[in-house]
Amino acid sequence: MKILLIHCSGRVGDSLLATPAICNIQKKFPNANIDLLAHRNRLDLFINSPNIKLLGSISEKRAWYKGWLNLKKYDYVIVFNYDNPLKNIIKFALRVGKHVIASDVEDSKINSRLYVSIPRLPDQHHIDIYNSYLLPFQFSKKSTRIKLYLTSTEIKFAKSILYQQKLSKAKFLVGYQIVSFPTRSYRDWPVDNFLSLAHKILQIKPNAFFVIFGSIEDRSKLTQFIKHMPEESYLDLTGLSLRKTAAVMSLIDLYVGVDTGPSHMMSAFDVPMLTMYHGKFPSKYYAPIGHPYSITMDHPKKEKCSENDSMADISVDNVFSKLKKFLRK
Repeated sequence: MKILLIHCSGRVGDSLLATPAICNIQKKFPNANIDLLAHRNRLDLFINSPNIKLLGSISEKRAWYKGWLNLKKYDYVIVFNYDNPLKNIIKFALRVGKHVIASDVEDSKINSRLYVSIPRLPDQHHIDIYNSYLLPFQFSKKSTRIKLYLTSTEIKFAKSILYQQKLSKAKFLVGYQIVSFPTRSYRDWPVDNFLSLAHKILQIKPNAFFVIFGSIEDRSKLTQFIKHMPEESYLDLTGLSLRKTAAVMSLIDLYVGVDTGPSHMMSAFDVPMLTMYHGKFPSKYYAPIGHPYSITMDHPKKEKCSENDSMADISVDNVFSKLKKFLRK
């Protein structure tokens, strides 16, 4: 059997939220040849996935000229198009696949050719949305855990970084994701709050050491934190690639972050974590599912929030009280 999976969102979070569905297909059909096409900027998140061949990228703009030489090559093509119709990609899927599973587009002729049309149901967790595209297949149980498969080279790299900083096993490594996506900065918890939380953690865990994650663009926003922390108590890893960041994440003892792509990435590892969610993107749609040590905190107003409601309304004391059980170990 040959199966093609298509996921072309360029967002880190969306790509990771699709990984449980991709994993479920791989487990359901262990002997199938499974190919994957993804957004060109997110191919790295699918590297090293077991029994999945990463073919490369696809886009709505360029899909029209693909697939003409490989007609009906695949037994099934699944297009994860919940958020966007992706009409050209659906046409490509119909060229290369005998049975195409996707959500409807604004073209009745195309929709009539779909093997199964997946309804766009509101008020569902995004992991469940992606899993709904597996509707035609019988599952006794579907995985809901985000997956990211590190290579041995990446793990060695992460260990070398910590070794270079002379961080012994006696250190308690706390990962911080302080900054969210720039266009959704209302999801950010104030830097001063992260700083106050760090001081509280140090009172209980004097051996705590803070590892700062984020993009290179985040550094300007972290000045306040770095300025007031002893140099020997933190490591600034902003600017690392996503996969190298993930490798370091896999080695820390505790994670605290705002709702953004790296927080989804963090949930691939069995490390205690606390994530804060703004009401515009509540935890019931985006929080980790099946993670053994995950704590989620929503804005007090929950879904009644507007973008003007500050994440400062989640108090430092409240966050700290949730973390205490992990700090006493």
